[in-house]
Amino acid sequence: FYPKTGVSGPYVFGAGLGIWMFSKEYMVFDHYCVEIPTFWTMCYILCQHPKIGKAATSFFNEKMDFRQELEYERPLRKMREAAQTNVSKLEGLIEECETSKHLYQVKKEGIELQLEAAYRQRLQNAYQEVKRRLDYELEKENVK
Repeated sequence: FYPKTGVSGPYVFGAGLGIWMFSKEYMVFDHYCVEIPTFWTMCYILCQHPKIGKAATSFFNEKMDFRQELEYERPLRKMREAAQTNVSKLEGLIEECETSKHLYQVKKEGIELQLEAAYRQRLQNAYQEVKRRLDYELEKENVK
């Protein structure tokens, strides 16, 4: 560009290209266009400036870490703890279900033992009644 246009040639070309893009509406200039140079200026100041850059970077990193802890890690930790308590409760319920089988078997055996005890009691009563009647008959025979 320099041999043909001279010192100001690239600047004139850049300005002409910009004006041409505005006129054909390839690049639209509205009220948000002011934000573009402001954004890149702040990026330079925060990242490259020798005095402000390091302090601002550490400040924003602390803020970002705090926000990450607040919005991501803390709720995730709470969800994990809640899930762990739910798992422990469910494990307890599973153990209760497993022990309920044994409890059912113990109750069934207890009822069977009660029925057997009642049966043996009735047998004992029948035996004593039959023995009493036989003794009565034997005494009746002996008295004659």
